[in-house]
Amino acid sequence: ATLSRSGVMGSMLDTGWAALHFTGGQARVDSLRIGRPGFAVTGAGALAWQRPAGGVVSLDFNADSLNSLDSLVGWLVGPDTTAQASERSLRGAAHVLLTLEGALDSLTIEARGTTERLRWRDWEVPAGHARLAYQPGPVPGVHFDATLDSLRYGGFAFGGASASGRGTRDSLTWFARSRFG
Repeated sequence: ATLSRSGVMGSMLDTGWAALHFTGGQARVDSLRIGRPGFAVTGAGALAWQRPAGGVVSLDFNADSLNSLDSLVGWLVGPDTTAQASERSLRGAAHVLLTLEGALDSLTIEARGTTERLRWRDWEVPAGHARLAYQPGPVPGVHFDATLDSLRYGGFAFGGASASGRGTRDSLTWFARSRFG
């Protein structure tokens, strides 16, 4: 399949193609690419329809410039209603690797991401990295950790911020720390 120039929630896309196959109890992504200048999503792999068979699909999101995604983020969280809205648009660079593993009826999901020079509305993060994992099962589990060089929100500044957590839907253990000032 090929995508012609189009938009998703106000974010314009100018490149897109995918080679997908559905056969032998699997959904196979031979190749996937969606993007525009400064932003691209690529992917490949296969997932089974049902357990116990499995597989892995990896999606790689790479954005040299997050500006092109500002309207999509605004659509997801709501518009900026301040007078300086144009000065508070999404900026920076990011890389996220999303891995889907298993079968479509029981996916393990892991996301690893890094960011540089991230700015959005009143938030600013010079550099950071994070990992989030979800594991299905009788009692599904979630694990996350994040480390930021620093974090600024309006007039508040935090240095060396980190957070981690793990648990289930109804029992989460977490830890966070930072320097203030």
